[in-house]
Amino acid sequence: MKDTENTKKVLLIDAMNLIHRSYYAYPRLATKEGVATGGFFGFVKYLKSLQEKHQPWHMVICSDASRESFRNEFYPEYKGTRKETDEELIVQFGMMETYLEKCNATFIKKENYEADDLIGTLAYRAVNKKYEPLIVSGDRDLFQLITEDVHQIYLSNKGMIHFDPRGVSEKYGGLSPKQIVDLKALSGDASDNIPGIRGIGEKTAIKLLNAYGDLEGIYENTGELKGKQREKVESGKEEAYLSRRLAAIDCNVDINDEGLLTPRGNFSLSTKAAYDYLMELNIQKVFREEDVFYPKKEEAQEEETPEEGPPEEEASKPDFQQLSMDF
Repeated sequence: MKDTENTKKVLLIDAMNLIHRSYYAYPRLATKEGVATGGFFGFVKYLKSLQEKHQPWHMVICSDASRESFRNEFYPEYKGTRKETDEELIVQFGMMETYLEKCNATFIKKENYEADDLIGTLAYRAVNKKYEPLIVSGDRDLFQLITEDVHQIYLSNKGMIHFDPRGVSEKYGGLSPKQIVDLKALSGDASDNIPGIRGIGEKTAIKLLNAYGDLEGIYENTGELKGKQREKVESGKEEAYLSRRLAAIDCNVDINDEGLLTPRGNFSLSTKAAYDYLMELNIQKVFREEDVFYPKKEEAQEEETPEEGPPEEEASKPDFQQLSMDF
């Protein structure tokens, strides 16, 4: 991925991941009336920091439409172990959408699909248009989309980390991004309730994939496996292929990308309407106190800000100094 003056860099942002991380990072932030705003606040700060750091030609914010997707049609238990979303977080999903509308932002969600599917579809279409897509998420499921032309800004408790194919390979014992799907097929994913093969962990799965390449290669060579490992792999074949279907991101979603992959001339994170909305929620005061948001007179200007707090697990308050790191 080359970064030049003429680069049309497109940020593809995983909205649900950002707002979940922020919700746990700012658990006590609320309006005067006691309405929680921490998730929404952190989401806006993420957008501002990303825009300031990367100065993209365009950004597309992608979201889940609901808790279920087409994957639940053939495996009803998919993501079935997750707890119900907190009501106060659901309210902040609405805040996010209202704010993005007031920013004239490009926002997409599609019934029966996850944000991952929309990101995957748009990433490869952006490449076909000679743009440079950059995925933004703390979700490693998206690593499977990484190529020489598609990179990911991975959000972690250590900051924002830029992943390319080499980075994925270093993290996963020599595997390529396209092998991540089969890694999940073998070892499963507890957070998404993807079963994998019982008794096959990540380390074993990596060894198998390094030796045989993919699921097909493994099952063509089960005779080379020994003892319990062979037994587990052979008995778990059905679960492995099911798990691969669940883990694979659909990069062919039926969406019209013409409007989605073209910037809107009147887009700004700080339009007058957007800033007024932040004022209603007392969020503009927090921005001013942290010296990160300076609207100009009648019309607000552009700018950005920070990061952090883990997805759907634990989270510590972000260290905004991490934003100074070079990618």
